[in-house]
Amino acid sequence: MLAKAQGCTKVIAVEIHGRRLSTAKELGATHVINISNEDLIEEVNKITNGKGVSFSVDKIGVSTVM
Repeated sequence: MLAKAQGCTKVIAVEIHGRRLSTAKELGATHVINISNEDLIEEVNKITNGKGVSFSVDKIGVSTVM
């Protein structure tokens, strides 16, 4: 993944479909969160030790997500 190539040590993929999360892992995501059954904020805080993320990318483009 480009994020890892740019030096990111943690790459978190967020999705509601398990198949897509599996693909994200195959492509280099270090963590995956299925928001259909996991709390996004809680999981991100666990992964980042409460620091949150420095950068995010929206691959959907739906206005309600932005």
